[in-house]
Amino acid sequence: VARGFRATILTAAGCAVLSVVAGIFSSFAMNLPAGGAIVVINIVLFVVAYAFRKTRMRGGGALP
Repeated sequence: VARGFRATILTAAGCAVLSVVAGIFSSFAMNLPAGGAIVVINIVLFVVAYAFRKTRMRGGGALP
């Protein structure tokens, strides 16, 4: 998804913060365990990133 080392680190940190905040809020709203909600959010982010990369590679992107 990211093209350089710095972009990779910033993307990973952003995804981590997003998954923790979204997991805490969703666990509070749906009365779920916080750890499980965070893991589910991380899985969703992984699937989205994987699909984005596959779509980007198919569309002619120059990713390795």
